[in-house]
Amino acid sequence: MKKLLFLMVVLALLVSLAIPFAAPASADLTSTPTISTDATKYSVGEPMVISGSGFTASGTVNITVQEPGNNGADILSASTDTDGSFQTTYYPPMVPGRYKITATDGTNSALAAATEADAAGANLDQGSNGAASAPTSPVAWQNGNLNPNNSHFMEGYSVPYRLVMDGLTPGSTITVEIGWAIRDSGANALDFITQYQRLEPHAGFGHPAEVVQPLDGVTGVSATVSTFPIPAPSSAGSPVPGQPTTEFNSLPAAERVMTLFGGTITAMDYIAQGSLTAASSDTYANITFTTDNSTAVLAWGGHIAEAAIWGAGNSAT
Repeated sequence: MKKLLFLMVVLALLVSLAIPFAAPASADLTSTPTISTDATKYSVGEPMVISGSGFTASGTVNITVQEPGNNGADILSASTDTDGSFQTTYYPPMVPGRYKITATDGTNSALAAATEADAAGANLDQGSNGAASAPTSPVAWQNGNLNPNNSHFMEGYSVPYRLVMDGLTPGSTITVEIGWAIRDSGANALDFITQYQRLEPHAGFGHPAEVVQPLDGVTGVSATVSTFPIPAPSSAGSPVPGQPTTEFNSLPAAERVMTLFGGTITAMDYIAQGSLTAASSDTYANITFTTDNSTAVLAWGGHIAEAAIWGAGNSAT
């Protein structure tokens, strides 16, 4: 990400949305196979257990989940038992609407259709701390680009992010997938993620560091605050031996956590970590949690890659 202060961070985000399923319909030639789901209504990110019967015994069933609006399909496979039954789990993306699930073993097929999803959603914001001559504290949450007119960030700081989620089912288990650009335009960008409040040292600006308040302007969140350790990023294939792992591990433990307001984080892991030498690459991670109310806020920071670590011309600014 050349010139981080002039570009909005590319942060792809997938969050599962509530998807109620109708009773399954079936279509078959001989054995009348059927597939069904374990519930009639799902919350954001809640896994869907798909079960089937009437398929070829001790075989393989290929399952296709068509996303709403023909925006792509996810393919799963499952092995049947000696009775021709199977069970597998599907983790839906953040796409509200009508899903269609089909399953086939090459001879027998079945279909289940979903009704419209609930109006659950998620909004990703980044924190602007104002121009250096006119700081904003607490930071202002926005969706637009960060630039010197609205922000003053230095290499080594962490850009604050928050994900405001609403329409959740209280007590449900949710998995959120986030992604960030670790390389952009041939240079390092956000080389890892951190806790959300990392704007020190700040004395050079002539004023105190701005405060990051992830709940600013948000209502309906329970008093529960949960943190979970962020796994250390990989340094595999790094042009600078040991980095960014060494720099990440040098931070205090309190600065290496993901924070959830309104629930409890139970797991976090990387799905894929991007190349440290490609012109552009992204890293993706899953965060799993339970929510107390219908609204929850996830907060973290994107660490601005430093020339002191990666070398001149290879940092984020």
